[in-house]
Amino acid sequence: MSRNTDPVPNERALLGAILQNNAILADVAEAVAPEDFWLEAHRELFRLIIELDEGNEPIDSRTLFEEAMARGIAKYGGAGGAPILNLESAAPAAESWRGYAKFVRREAYLRRLEELGVSLAAEARDGED
Repeated sequence: MSRNTDPVPNERALLGAILQNNAILADVAEAVAPEDFWLEAHRELFRLIIELDEGNEPIDSRTLFEEAMARGIAKYGGAGGAPILNLESAAPAAESWRGYAKFVRREAYLRRLEELGVSLAAEARDGED
């Protein structure tokens, strides 16, 4: 199965929407799971955002970057933390989070289907020996 969609912009937009409006986090967390993100960096950042919220810490680009540095996942920050620090600008409108979440969830579903198909094909092939 080949898809012509790039999940990264929608993942970044969803994370950026959370940074723009922390009030949507609970709804986003109900709509998607960390494992739904294609990029490991985005999975880790989403987990970190949830942990910050659970600890009643501020959820903003600076805090996210500093906490990522403290936990040794700052590699996701890139040069000077630009990817993390620019997440907010990745979301044209926080109010559009449902569309970003729907895309992230759908892509995750399609990836899982694809993985299942590959696994079943391998089992069928190996079972014919």
